[in-house]
Amino acid sequence: MGSAHSRSALRTKTHSLCFNLGLPSLFVAINPADIHSAVALYFAGVDLDLDRVLPEVLRTSYERAQIIATHPVATTKFFNCLIKSILKCLVLGGVLGQTKAYFGTVESQGRGSLHLHLLIWLKHEYTPAQLKENIQNQDFRDNLLKYLEDVVKEDLDLSRGVKSIEQQRVTNSIDNAIEKSRKLVLRCYNMIASQQEVSGVQVASYLMNYDNHYTIHNYIQKSFSYLD
Repeated sequence: MGSAHSRSALRTKTHSLCFNLGLPSLFVAINPADIHSAVALYFAGVDLDLDRVLPEVLRTSYERAQIIATHPVATTKFFNCLIKSILKCLVLGGVLGQTKAYFGTVESQGRGSLHLHLLIWLKHEYTPAQLKENIQNQDFRDNLLKYLEDVVKEDLDLSRGVKSIEQQRVTNSIDNAIEKSRKLVLRCYNMIASQQEVSGVQVASYLMNYDNHYTIHNYIQKSFSYLD
């Protein structure tokens, strides 16, 4: 995140883990939807009861986007809190299997908010060559499919989807034109924002002394000199 030097340093740390532990088992991208999160709104100062969040008190999506855009510190706190909870409860908690290491790098996306690219090393002794060989076995494939179906989940809110479709049907042409114009302006803004050096949320993250990566390993920098 940030300069080319910091990205190079993160790649070096990732390579050191690969040399030490082998290739990672899983690659996970975590992209929190901050504009739809009650926790992010709470950090931004919105008066909410997090133990009893009702849809009618969350305001409209446009109002939530305005609040998040004007509170980069709150967005940073939300991201850091959420990522630490995911790593502690899901990754180290064994939901994906016993974990021996992970390394996640923080990046800023087009709209300025943060997301995480995460490499996970699971506790198994299979090398890539062994996995390629074992995948030929039917029992191994069946167990692998059971594992993937157990840890990979996707839930679809059918009621919200049906409601959204019905709303689209009753929306008149004027509203459609306004919505298209709004999306065009938003895309233009995201394109311009993606070309800047750092976003407001990144600046807030630096000022709050949050790391640009997440890992359970400590790294020691050593310098070597070569003499003729």
